[in-house]
Amino acid sequence: MHTHDKQSLMTVYRMDQHLQPFPGVYEGSLAPLILRRIRKKRLSMHGFIEHLSQSRIIQSKFSPEIFYNVNEPADLVDLKDKSP
Repeated sequence: MHTHDKQSLMTVYRMDQHLQPFPGVYEGSLAPLILRRIRKKRLSMHGFIEHLSQSRIIQSKFSPEIFYNVNEPADLVDLKDKSP
């Protein structure tokens, strides 16, 4: 992400109307905020990035498959089934 600048606390992609937290660039100064959220069991990255005002959003030109979320083996099987 060569377009990240230090004035932005993070840089992430948007695919259609959805922000994509990974891949992303997050400034180290966000670490205390992230740790507080983890301690409070607020683990959603989408919830985290939606509340940051100093952010850079890049409209993605990638295929939607690049952002497919794989959390368990069944997700990987599903992704392979969707591949051409």
